[in-house]
Amino acid sequence: MSELQDMLRVQARLHRKQGANALGDLFESAAKEINQYESALKEWIEKTEWVQNSANANELGVHRADALSLRISDLKSELAKANERVKELDEIADTAFKYNHSSAECLRAWRKLQQLRKEQG
Repeated sequence: MSELQDMLRVQARLHRKQGANALGDLFESAAKEINQYESALKEWIEKTEWVQNSANANELGVHRADALSLRISDLKSELAKANERVKELDEIADTAFKYNHSSAECLRAWRKLQQLRKEQG
């Protein structure tokens, strides 16, 4: 419990003894609210510690929430690129199935597929 919470609880008791229950309740409520915020902060720190421990060079000095946002943005970009690759491969596969295996179009599609696989490495 923080020093501020201790002071608020003391004030709450003092005001209740003097008959000012509403004011005492207000101080008690403030102490409880601070406790809720402290609990939420501790939970956030515990659940985002991995971000701090795995920081990249471009994330040094960056707030954890901002680092998470950057990582999410990067992952979304990578996902979009991967989805484009999948679309290309699907088109190649569709082309290959449309033509028989001896056709020139099928051979071009197969070569394109091999090229894309090499690029993905």
